[in-house]
Amino acid sequence: MKFEDTYASNSKPGDLPHTTTFQWNHSLSQVINALVEAGLAIMELQEHFHGYFKRFPRMYMDDDGLWKHPDNAIPLSFTLVARG
Repeated sequence: MKFEDTYASNSKPGDLPHTTTFQWNHSLSQVINALVEAGLAIMELQEHFHGYFKRFPRMYMDDDGLWKHPDNAIPLSFTLVARG
């Protein structure tokens, strides 16, 4: 996906000369399978109900500066530890 915008939270239009970003979504299974196929062992996987940007309209920023959905319906980020 190509975006003509910045994800930098404190920037204003015109602050950054180059704001085009290219982003790819990868499912959790794609990430895990790629690691396993590379010979890594999954040691730990944690899902988090917070994200680092406002992905959905109803999301709000908490006191720690993390974005949350009021329903906590789906994980928005994850932590994965793998070892080779």
